[in-house]
Amino acid sequence: MRIAIVQKDKCKLWHGCDFLCQKYCPIARDGGEIFQVENDKPVIVEKLCIGCGVCVNRCPYHAISIINLPEALKINPIHRYGKNGFELFNLPAPRFNAITGILGVNGIGKSTIFKILSRTITPNFGNPDANLELEEAFKKLSQIYKGKEEQSIFLEMSSDFKVAYKIQDVNILVKHFGDEKVRDLLKKADEINKLNEVVKQLSLEPILDRKVNQLSGGEFQKIIIAATSLKNAKLFLYDEPSSYLDIKERLNVAKYLKETVNENNALMIVEHDLIMLDYLADYIYILYGKSKEYGIVSMIKSAKKGINQYLEGFLTEENMRFRDYKLNFIERNVHRNVDNKIILKWNDLKVDLGGFKLNASKGDIRQSEIIGILGENGIGKTTFIKALGKMIKFDGDVEGDVKISYKPQYLQVENPELQVKEFLKEALVNYEKELIKAFKLLPLLERKLSELSGGELQKVMIVKALSEEADLFLLDEPTAYLDVEERLNVAKAILDFLYVHNKSAFVIDHDLMFIDYLSNRVIVIDGVKAKHGNVLTPMEVDKGLNTFLQKLGITLRRDSETKRPRINKEGSRLDKLQKASNKFI
Repeated sequence: MRIAIVQKDKCKLWHGCDFLCQKYCPIARDGGEIFQVENDKPVIVEKLCIGCGVCVNRCPYHAISIINLPEALKINPIHRYGKNGFELFNLPAPRFNAITGILGVNGIGKSTIFKILSRTITPNFGNPDANLELEEAFKKLSQIYKGKEEQSIFLEMSSDFKVAYKIQDVNILVKHFGDEKVRDLLKKADEINKLNEVVKQLSLEPILDRKVNQLSGGEFQKIIIAATSLKNAKLFLYDEPSSYLDIKERLNVAKYLKETVNENNALMIVEHDLIMLDYLADYIYILYGKSKEYGIVSMIKSAKKGINQYLEGFLTEENMRFRDYKLNFIERNVHRNVDNKIILKWNDLKVDLGGFKLNASKGDIRQSEIIGILGENGIGKTTFIKALGKMIKFDGDVEGDVKISYKPQYLQVENPELQVKEFLKEALVNYEKELIKAFKLLPLLERKLSELSGGELQKVMIVKALSEEADLFLLDEPTAYLDVEERLNVAKAILDFLYVHNKSAFVIDHDLMFIDYLSNRVIVIDGVKAKHGNVLTPMEVDKGLNTFLQKLGITLRRDSETKRPRINKEGSRLDKLQKASNKFI
């Protein structure tokens, strides 16, 4: 089974390529009408394609893919986006009185699944010209899964079945509700008369009288989660609920979502933080295939088994290997030799921002060292590294003649119409293999910065920072917008680059697995959110994580198969045992 994909956003037909795909195609040269033009873009007639790959190799913008699907995939697609567009095979079904997770890379069909289940789009079963009614489409779905548990679920969804959907990009909602007060927005959303209870559980009292456009990303994320949960629905869809949230907030939101599950509803989540996904989900569906080209949904699995099979790259029940390497994200950074040479140290550092104060007694960073920084939002993590980089005023001593390169938390560029290859000119000249290829940016070089997704722009900004001439790199939340595999790749690429060039870095992030993997030492910042922060002296990774988790009141164990961190159930035997022995990880 063969499909052809033309990524319309990459294709520049008539604008620099002179229709090379048709010019060199052997079928077209023999007179076969394999290429057509619709809306100034080529369309490939798949039944005429012989899979030679000439058009793929000749396209200067990497816009074409010819894919031979696995022979074991003897099923028809559930949905396709236009001719030569992305194709989705299989569809996960929710389970009542349970939370079902969906795990896969970006661009593999997760948002498409949520749009189908929320009935934002109607599945066309591979025929973009199909014009099915919603009820008819879900009845057809029920027949596809005849004899399975999914049959009854999709049949029920064909009729009066209310769905509440928290979308991935919360910034879109800010544009619509920006001038509304939080209190008014939540009152409108409340269909179950539990507004006061939800406000208390999610600690929303301090922001109820603020306007939506005055909220931080994390605050608005919690507002949208609250608004979604207040709907009188049978199915709740949460797309990346932990985005913008610190670890403490993620845990609080996760606990809240687990409490909302009952025998009359079902929750489905997409989440890239494996610790949170493991904590939340009862079941897992794995999506595999090729990003932006096609996605296949696996059989349903238990949460533990699903995550472990995803890391392994092999689906046991399907006897399907979908990746030829393991994701060893959980292996500790042990191969980096840290030099004893101190390149920067601080003593009695104080920052006063008016309403917020930060104190750091003493500490240092050595050559070739990576220090991870952990703490809540609003506790001073960014303020601390900006003070070390002398980007803001401070009192106290910061000693060390080092050049600084800073990757900010918020991804903003001065000229969004600039091409990636121009923006990353220094990296292309000096570090094409170490950075451009390692971060898999070659397909993005001809595109404009404004055309990139959040994850693509994140990787571009990290490479931009690393390519600058510096001794010390300050990386603020480098995993934001990245999927599980991208986080692993980025962690390895950062680690290798710094190791080869004998450079050092401070890394702020909320993904504990990322910090655990990357760091030689850890700094914990505690205090009172938005009032004052206290920077603890750098400590060994295990001690740092233990200190941080103790403040959160949670314990982690290592999975017996993969050694990945997993949150213990509060009050469980292991949780009590670890707390009694002061071993939180």
